Amino acid sequence: MGQAETQVWLEFSFRCKYIGESTFERLNKHYDQIIGKSVRMIDNPNPWLITKIRENEKGRKTKQ
Repeated sequence: MGQAETQVWLEFSFRCKYIGESTFERLNKHYDQIIGKSVRMIDNPNPWLITKIRENEKGRKTKQ
């Protein structure tokens, strides 16, 4: 995931002293939340689908 790559660069930036510890901790926490949301979306995509697509999926299931 692209989010995990961003966390690697955040840690790199912190270790090279490009950003301070508080900035690193704050941004890293946000990216943990983003990764968690992405995983939930992958595990359960239906709430994120556009309604028309959901209706089309229901139609396909009934036809089968």
